[in-house]
Amino acid sequence: MTKTSTKEDGRPSFQFYMDAWLSSFEDLRLCSPAARGVWIDMLCLMQKSVKKGALLTSKNRQYSIEELASICTFNNAKVMQNLINELSEKEVFSQLEDGTIICRRMFYKAEREEEIRQSRIAAANKRWGKKKKKSVCKSNATGNANGMQNISSRASGAGEGEEVKDKYLEYVYLSSEQFKKLEDRFGKERTQEYIERLNNYIGQIGAKKAATKYVSHYHTILSWAGKDEKEKGNNGKTENNSRIRS
Repeated sequence: MTKTSTKEDGRPSFQFYMDAWLSSFEDLRLCSPAARGVWIDMLCLMQKSVKKGALLTSKNRQYSIEELASICTFNNAKVMQNLINELSEKEVFSQLEDGTIICRRMFYKAEREEEIRQSRIAAANKRWGKKKKKSVCKSNATGNANGMQNISSRASGAGEGEEVKDKYLEYVYLSSEQFKKLEDRFGKERTQEYIERLNNYIGQIGAKKAATKYVSHYHTILSWAGKDEKEKGNNGKTENNSRIRS
């Protein structure tokens, strides 16, 4: 009897990158054993999630700290919150705009697989005449208001609904919607600074290595901005404390 599942991916196991786990000295290996143990449980929950790679319940909502504490057998919400904060400070995970915790490798790999699946469906529909779609092949290079070169390209025969990303400088890719969100939030000058910063860093470590570490350039910039704001806030507190003591 064939085992069936209502989930899109009903496999009972998932890939575990041992070398990545043992060599992640910039983030995970800096965490305590307890935090690393919690992260393993979170990875299992994200594999079973309704949205693979995102820490969501079967009802498509975020877990509460109390629920996570119970699942991880701590039964202490305060301890659980401290461990989550520890993982966050070491940038082990990222968060979506609504605060949902994600495993970058798992989440964006699932997104890419879905894009490929939709692209194949679109190609099949086009070939067999089920749906007629116009093939679009567009490639142009223009300069934006800040003088930054923006190269926009779309593959021929791209399926409807697929996200098209523009290339900024040599290595940074953002969709037009993502770029607009960054400009609305940070302004043109600061957005350009973050793009240049990310571009220079990718060029420094190499595009191949960056492709596994920074799968989404948009979320990378958001993460860096949040960290910058947090550090700025901490510096302000330190300066105020110094004034009080003096």
